[in-house]
Amino acid sequence: EIKWGKHINGTLHWLINAFQELLDAFGFGWCETPGKVEAELAALNQHDIVDMVLTTDSDVLVFGAKCIVRW
Repeated sequence: EIKWGKHINGTLHWLINAFQELLDAFGFGWCETPGKVEAELAALNQHDIVDMVLTTDSDVLVFGAKCIVRW
């Protein structure tokens, strides 16, 4: 599959499970999104589950995020 002009594959990065276990060990919450991550983050922000969305672009704005920090 090609996304944004780059070939992508459907396999998960080898560190994903290790990071999930690390987050669990320290008591942090995490979730997997079935669709576009920008839409999920905007919804979490709209419902005050997360305070802000940290991003390198403005895609979350289209999905209605209330507080966006661009870096």
